[in-house]
Amino acid sequence: MPPAPPLVSFPNTLYPKANTWNGLQPWIIPQVKAICERFNLKVSAGWSNDTVHAPRSDHRWGGAVDLVGPTAGLIRCNRWADRIRADPWRAGAVFRWVGGPARDASGPEPGHENHVHLSWFRYGPPTSVFLALRDAPVLELREGP
Repeated sequence: MPPAPPLVSFPNTLYPKANTWNGLQPWIIPQVKAICERFNLKVSAGWSNDTVHAPRSDHRWGGAVDLVGPTAGLIRCNRWADRIRADPWRAGAVFRWVGGPARDASGPEPGHENHVHLSWFRYGPPTSVFLALRDAPVLELREGP
């Protein structure tokens, strides 16, 4: 596993696509693979300059991923990732932003009904999912009334 840098800083809007798996930052790749395995999902977008993404999207520095797969897996992943999300960064948080199909107080995130979007932090200490995955839910979660 590639070591994470001591700090990350990606102040620009766009960076060249890295010559890595899906153009992702090297320390993020093993995390994405583990998430995909845990929730039975696949990557639909890593680094991207596509206009479908927000103008200052974390996809543009290789710090975000979109995942697709069975609805149950998307909802489990979405709910799990929401528990370890914060903006600004706080200890214990892994993701800066999470969007997906799971219903929360405001319903599914608009534009994310068919995939889960995970953004890592653009600034600060690099974060990792490996401790959080250990405690990830294994049981099927169902959408209910």
